[in-house]
Amino acid sequence: MHGDHIEPDDEGFVQVPLAEGSTHPCELRVGLDNGNWMVVDIKIPPRSFNTPETLEPHKSLLIYVLGAERGTLSADLDGEVVDLRRGDSLCVRPGREYCLRNTSVHTYSRLKMVLLNKQEEEEA
Repeated sequence: MHGDHIEPDDEGFVQVPLAEGSTHPCELRVGLDNGNWMVVDIKIPPRSFNTPETLEPHKSLLIYVLGAERGTLSADLDGEVVDLRRGDSLCVRPGREYCLRNTSVHTYSRLKMVLLNKQEEEEA
């Protein structure tokens, strides 16, 4: 978002920057964020995907598919494509690159994600 003020829609979702080659930008809504974990709702529009992202060494990502048209949602994990459907869960481990892709022509994919941030132990 780089300093741009983006207004949320009626459900509280904001668009993220458009991934190169994607038809539409993905939309997200941040829920609880306590520093150790952050809950995010994601909507991936038809024929769209997020910009590939590599998790930092101290972060993990848990993904749950709330809804997707059968056969149209996939995750690319370091070049390995995993097909996803409603009810599936996926864990992206630290240091791995991931990209979520919705090839549906008309239907949004909806996901719940939890980003885990392992805090360094404080020395006593």
